[in-house]
Parts: sequence; C-alpha cells; structure tokens
Amino acid sequence: MRRPIGFIALLVLALAGLFLRGGEEPAASPPDTRSTPPVARPAGGSDSGYILALSWSPAWCEEEDPSGKTDQCALGRKSGLVVHGLWAGSREDDRTYCAVSEPERLPKDLAARVRTFMPSLGLAAHEWKKHGSCMGLGQRGYFETMEKAWRSIRIPAELSGLSGERRMQADDLKDVILAANPALPRGSVSLQCDREGDFSEVRICLSGDLEGRACPANTGRGCPRTLTILPPP
Repeated sequence: MRRPIGFIALLVLALAGLFLRGGEEPAASPPDTRSTPPVARPAGGSDSGYILALSWSPAWCEEEDPSGKTDQCALGRKSGLVVHGLWAGSREDDRTYCAVSEPERLPKDLAARVRTFMPSLGLAAHEWKKHGSCMGLGQRGYFETMEKAWRSIRIPAELSGLSGERRMQADDLKDVILAANPALPRGSVSLQCDREGDFSEVRICLSGDLEGRACPANTGRGCPRTLTILPPP
C-alpha cells in the first residue's frame, strides 16, 4: 500500500533536521587573495644581483675636472679605473633613495677603507644615499660588498700605464677585460662611452654571490665600434 505523500514529506524534513543538528559545521572557505598584490621584495641580494660600475678617470676628468683640482684628476696621479658605485637590480635606477636611519656621512674607519677604491667620500656618500640605502645591507654591508666585488676584478695591463691616446675596437677592449678575468662570462661586461666615443666606464654584472652573470639589455648606452681610450693626465 502506498504511503501518503504528506507523510513522506514530513519524514524527509525530520531526517534533514537530524543531519544538521548532529553534523559538524562546514569549514569556512579561505579568503580569496587573488586580488591582493604580492609583498615587494627588497632590491639587491641574490634576487636581483648587482652592477659594479667602474669609471675611467681620464674621461671623467676631461669632462668634469679638466683643471685637475680634485685628487682623482691631479697631475701625476695617474688614476685609471675607480669604483663609481654598486647598483642593485636589473638597471642603475632600479630602486633609489630609500629611507634609512643611518647617516649619509661615513664613520672615520669606514671612510678610510672606502678611500682606497673610490675617488672621493662625496661620491661614496652619494652612492650610499641613492643606491646603498635600498639594498637592505646597511651602510657597512653595502661598502663591504662593494669592496669585495672590486677586489675580485683584475685590471688588464692594457689599461695601465697609458702614455697617449689609444684607438681600439670596443670588442677588443672587452676581450682584454675578459682575458684578465676568466671567471666572468662574456655577457657580464658592458662598456660605456661618452658622446664623443671616449671610453668612460665598464659595468660588470654580478649575481648576489658576486659571480659573473649576463647583463640585462638596459645596462647602458654602450660604445661605438671603435672607441678612444684617453690617457691619465
């Protein structure tokens, strides 16, 4: 005999009530974070590597200090490649001028060390304020990393003791630098020249562990096929 439809409906409702009272509450769904922007990672370190910029003093002096008033450009000083700065990221201005608690001026002991590889404390203070402040290394850590990178590079003999102006193929100059530093891959060296085609800087791209790495495409404006190397005053 068929049961009345009303009885069946009441039975279904009763069973549903027992299920809801006896079972656990369903777990809340996790929040949807797809629209939340990722936390920014600090520039520098092993994530983005470094660019060690070495300036060719004769080119800088001709443009900025032709009278030789600075120590870098003084007659007879024979300054060649000096450290311009250590930059983080894929390009020079990746992150700049970050707020830090450390002063712009270097303490005396650190300043004395920095003067052995940078041409002036004014430049050092500028590089710390503009670039080092964004690396998360602290002031001492920044300059210690810079010095370690600088000490790992060998200056080729062809850039030492120049007595006169020299014309050279840009690729040949790069080969000379690489021959003096066989651990560097070819793509880790980028030459820079001024508007007159004078060699002005070499930029060496390094990993966070200070190993050579390929330079990004926007490392600098580069040089013409044939460049001029100016001699020290």
